[in-house]
Amino acid sequence: MLSLYKSPIRPKLEYSVQAWRAYLRKDIDLLEKVQRRATKLMFRDKSVKYYERLRYLNLTALETGRLRGDLIEVFKTFRPKGFEDVG
Repeated sequence: MLSLYKSPIRPKLEYSVQAWRAYLRKDIDLLEKVQRRATKLMFRDKSVKYYERLRYLNLTALETGRLRGDLIEVFKTFRPKGFEDVG
């Protein structure tokens, strides 16, 4: 079930994150709701909290991924000379 989520669904949620940055709370919550629901389907015990499910499945919250992507882009822009190409 996890591989089904990671291959077709998660890339669609992360598609062009740096070009289209969800900054309204309602948009962020809507995207995160998809991941909440998908991770809930992977557990029989429905009382497991969202962040515990993410930790168990070795996933990050989508907001964390967007922040990481932003930091990478800033680093690429302002990196000192002598660093190899980041990505």
